[in-house]
Amino acid sequence: MNTPQELYERFVKIEPIFRKNTAGGLVETLTPSTQYSAVSLMVVAIPNEIVGHINSGGHDRIETQNIFAYPDDSKQEYYLQTLCAIKAMEQARLGNDLVRGVMAYENTTLSVSTTESRVSRSLVLPHVQIVQSHFPLKQAQGLYFPPGYALESKWLQDENQYSEFVHTLSAELASVDDLENIEVLQRSDKPYGYTLMLSSTKDGSLSKESKRLSKLLIANDKALAQFLPEKTAGLSERSITGTNRKTIILQPTYRTYIYFVDGLLRVTISPEILAPLGSLENLGFEVSKGPDEPVRYSKEEIESHSIELINVFKNLLAKAHEE
Repeated sequence: MNTPQELYERFVKIEPIFRKNTAGGLVETLTPSTQYSAVSLMVVAIPNEIVGHINSGGHDRIETQNIFAYPDDSKQEYYLQTLCAIKAMEQARLGNDLVRGVMAYENTTLSVSTTESRVSRSLVLPHVQIVQSHFPLKQAQGLYFPPGYALESKWLQDENQYSEFVHTLSAELASVDDLENIEVLQRSDKPYGYTLMLSSTKDGSLSKESKRLSKLLIANDKALAQFLPEKTAGLSERSITGTNRKTIILQPTYRTYIYFVDGLLRVTISPEILAPLGSLENLGFEVSKGPDEPVRYSKEEIESHSIELINVFKNLLAKAHEE
């Protein structure tokens, strides 16, 4: 996995739900191979070197990429498809239910899992998954939390650290147009970190919203890049109870959650410092996909929902591209 040829086969040769060429490469929405809810979507960016790949027989893995390294139009398309997917999933019915609790999540990390070390990300390409609350989820009972998670959670709730970071973040936000009135709230529950609260665009334009979201997350990443490496250096020197392993997670590494509350866009950021825990597990849930798990919806209901979801998504995206 993650060689140029494998990425080409997996993402370029397929027929996605939607695909658009941008300056940095392809941005496309597809159905992920592993789904964490009855129906889920995935947005992925594929760089030009993979799009134009010719099989050379090489097996070298490419470097891990985040969307922030792509040109502006690629970033905006990436977040536009993400927001349209969230809105489409909120509107499409599943059985007799209106779907609630839709969110997009991304493991915004600087590395991926290898045979030597495990982190929360396995695919090197920028990608975000969009899921809904009808997960086969259970409140974590015996969920394994990696060594260091308790220390990480405590560190993220430190008010002095938080105040210092907000000062750094506010300076970044102030340097960017159209990012005034961003409220930042510290979280006292899972996922630990902070939530960025955006005011609504006057016309509810998803195209404008995606541009603001792109600017916001770039500014956030820059602030974390300034703050986390130095501030977490001391943590990496502390022994972690139950293991001799030291911190190996490169910074800035964090989990990103994108969602709407009463029509207003929210982004929760949960830094990943010591514990390589996935985005869903970091919420305090475990995914139950075993053969004995009860099935809430029939195959026909899921297929009907998938068709409606894709149609709503394409309509929203077409409208946004015209704006």
